[in-house]
Amino acid sequence: MKCPFCGEEMEHGFVTSGVTLKWQLKKKKVTINPYPDEKKGEFVFSYNPFGGAAAEGELCRKCHKIILSYEGPVTK
Repeated sequence: MKCPFCGEEMEHGFVTSGVTLKWQLKKKKVTINPYPDEKKGEFVFSYNPFGGAAAEGELCRKCHKIILSYEGPVTK
């Protein structure tokens, strides 16, 4: 995939974390609460209670951008 910002070829890979990956509108302090504030548009897009949450995406080393793919909010 070509980077939409600079046109260089991007590398395919994964962003990984412990239990959850979630989209938040503001940076918050680290919390063990995996539940997002849905009223604010936050959502979990990868959840694995045993560890190993991941999102597939593309990395551009030139412009330091990562484009992630997700299927939708994870419901528990």
